[in-house]
Amino acid sequence: MDYRKLGRTGLKVSPLCLGAMMFGERGNPDHADCARIIHRALDAGLNFIDTANVYSDGESEQIVNALDVRIPPEHLRRIDQLVPPGADV
Repeated sequence: MDYRKLGRTGLKVSPLCLGAMMFGERGNPDHADCARIIHRALDAGLNFIDTANVYSDGESEQIVNALDVRIPPEHLRRIDQLVPPGADV
């Protein structure tokens, strides 16, 4: 997987992003199935997962956060905690 710089943040992210909007009650309520999807994406080299506290009323973030994510901690960061809303990245 070729990784790209995320603006001027210094982070390198996969060019593909796994969207987690459909994880949870409003899409796929099976947490084990969602975990399989996420781990498959990680195995393929993705390190960029889009989730938000409004997806399935926060259930999407709970599913993603509950996983044993196999990305080294130095490569895994929550973008909402690094880049303030409205920042010019």
